[in-house]
Amino acid sequence: MRGKITLDIQRVDLTAVVRQAVADRVVTAEGNRPTVDIMTPSGEVWVEGDSVRLAQVVDNLVSNALKFSEPQGRVTVSVSTEPDSRLAKLEVRDSGIGMTPSTLATLFEPFAQARETLERSCGGLGLGLAVVKGLVELHRGRIEARSDGPGHGSSFIMRLPLSSAPVDASSPERAAPEANSDQLRVLVIDDNRDVLHLLSRLLTLGGHNVAVAKEGSPGVELARQFRPDLVLCDIGLPGEMNGYQVASALRADPLTRNAHLVAITGYGQAEDRRRALEAGFDRHVTKPLGHAELLNLIGELAKDGNQVA
Repeated sequence: MRGKITLDIQRVDLTAVVRQAVADRVVTAEGNRPTVDIMTPSGEVWVEGDSVRLAQVVDNLVSNALKFSEPQGRVTVSVSTEPDSRLAKLEVRDSGIGMTPSTLATLFEPFAQARETLERSCGGLGLGLAVVKGLVELHRGRIEARSDGPGHGSSFIMRLPLSSAPVDASSPERAAPEANSDQLRVLVIDDNRDVLHLLSRLLTLGGHNVAVAKEGSPGVELARQFRPDLVLCDIGLPGEMNGYQVASALRADPLTRNAHLVAITGYGQAEDRRRALEAGFDRHVTKPLGHAELLNLIGELAKDGNQVA
């Protein structure tokens, strides 16, 4: 509010930022919650921005949508482009309590929430949306809220200027990161929400683009869209695919075969390592994966390219 935030502006894939922020919020949500759907284009949506601050915007909007929706409701987060106006569009829509015209008129003002009895009962000082508006405007964007009235849900729409795609963005197979590149696309597949939260936080704070999945089959599908440089995958996964099967599937797919695969598991015997390497993993790491070990792993990948194993 005092204009003291300095943004670390880089070319950012808004789609990746949104996927990570939503996944992180859903993983840490307590108790029953609405269903959350994510709708994103198959390719990247490039903007000039600070990935950490943009994630903060997304997290706040999704958190509000979850807070003001009933457990059986639905929250939809969508990313799209408006080519005619050269804008990227993020919309967070919920089926929750909705808003009156008077609420909409003052929604982005500091402490506006305190004037609404219904909203005040859900907690919060009402600073979040004021901060969101400030961050969006620092990115040369705009944000608006819509609602058809109480009981009809709400929609928050953010628009940011589109940026040109990187030179190699259209390449069908992504090259290994250069030695001087300190940003990676990392996919974490683990059914333990604490592990997902910890690793995603550490990686995001390190400046990397992160996506998460709780099961093997959705993780493989996400990898096809996300095109990760690095995949951190648990072995004992629920659902139809375990970690070995995930590695085999990723190695067999031209879109993901060049990713570096690291098995993260509680089983550290020689036989476990052998099976992991045979399935296609580059490395076998025994849980817990500490911060220092994670940093070393990232550093080796950035330095040595395809020679991480």
